[in-house]
Amino acid sequence: VRKKILDPRLTSHGEEQALALTYRFQHMDKVTHIVCSPMRRTIHTAYLAFYPAVFEKDIPIIAYPDVREWGNARCNTGIKFSSLLETFQDLEGRVETRLVPDGWEFNREVTNPYPEYKQTRALKVRKDLWELGQVVLKTKMGEKGVWNDIEVDGVEKKQDVHIVVITHGAFLATLEGLDGKFLYISPCLSLKERFTDIIDRGEILER
Repeated sequence: VRKKILDPRLTSHGEEQALALTYRFQHMDKVTHIVCSPMRRTIHTAYLAFYPAVFEKDIPIIAYPDVREWGNARCNTGIKFSSLLETFQDLEGRVETRLVPDGWEFNREVTNPYPEYKQTRALKVRKDLWELGQVVLKTKMGEKGVWNDIEVDGVEKKQDVHIVVITHGAFLATLEGLDGKFLYISPCLSLKERFTDIIDRGEILER
């Protein structure tokens, strides 16, 4: 049934899991950046699970369509992002939206050859996340670097970069290369200790 709902929100069980993750995620104090799919259920997760990072540390949520779920089913079709943010009014001014273009709601990549389009997007995301980490590492604390034409905050000298990526189950499997390994880009930059993703029934899956 959920697959027939346009851009569904988290289920009540998913909300409980997201709230629990706030206390169970042991690296909350280390988070430096949050990259999130613009789908309702992932924004909802960012809002609930990473509330301390967003509202206490003032870390913006970077809405990044390239980590959306595969496919063009109704559950993986978005709504206008401005309308979505009206649902989460507390997030006003806390979401970086400039990477979300008009028309992003409709996933048209399924018209491309399979599986090339999956490999292409997954490789692009890996490259983009690596570049984000590099920009942050080269930017001093209190200053702004530029990644994908948006400003991002730097970190203290010798501080590690910890990027939380909030995405979806099938896309995450492709991003990880279907081998269950963590995404480790270079000796100085681990983009995750674990991913958190949202599966179709609106519940959180931790890897």
